Amino acid sequence: MKNVVVMLNFKEDDSVKNLPFVDNCAKSWEVWCSKNDTDFFVVSDKIQSFYAMPPQMQKMYTMDILTNSGVEFDQIAQVDYDVFVLPHCPNFFNMTNHEFGAGLDGGFGPQLNRSIQMCKKNWFPDSKIAWDCYFNSGFIVYNQKHAPAFKDVLNFYSTKKDEWLQANKSPDLTDDQTLLNFFLEKNGFPVYWFPRSYNVLDPWNRYFFYDATDELGRHINSVETIKQCVNVFHFTGDNDYRNRSTQFLREKFL
Repeated sequence: MKNVVVMLNFKEDDSVKNLPFVDNCAKSWEVWCSKNDTDFFVVSDKIQSFYAMPPQMQKMYTMDILTNSGVEFDQIAQVDYDVFVLPHCPNFFNMTNHEFGAGLDGGFGPQLNRSIQMCKKNWFPDSKIAWDCYFNSGFIVYNQKHAPAFKDVLNFYSTKKDEWLQANKSPDLTDDQTLLNFFLEKNGFPVYWFPRSYNVLDPWNRYFFYDATDELGRHINSVETIKQCVNVFHFTGDNDYRNRSTQFLREKFL
């Protein structure tokens, strides 16, 4: 069985429909998968209405979607539609030893901690999950043995949606990755931590697009810097920035 990269890009998600950065990110994965003998699968049809379950939470169905589509797989890399892989990125499937692979979330600490503390207070009081061991779900690698953690997230959502909405105080319920963090721990699955170059998040990724000479005359070349420092970009900024940045990468690297 081959490994497969899965990108969720629901055609009914109006927030990203027809935006260039989505096509640019998908193209990057097509190129990488072709180079690394890996299948690329795009999920375009939602499982439930977005009112009943937001798109982020529907990522938990990925293994079921592949199985129902007749896709056999060894390992899955699940990527968001705003994740761009560079062609020089090593084959990360060879790094995990079939454990769950993810990168630390380098986003805004207070916001992430709010989500973590909300879950601890309401449902996981004995958990040791904290900001320093909390992964971002925009790029994760897993396999069939990790199915119980994903099923636990779905069961939690189906039985505690009202509690979740009240505690979360957010209409879009985008803390799906927080639940996955907690249920992965609860099931006793260890995490293989990818180096930070495998999930370079905003705002840090913006610094890699500067061509400049500093006050000491040292020139920074963005293309060379990206080659040396980045394997996977995760663009979470505004759409104009994501369109421009991914187009630059597509022209320079693909």
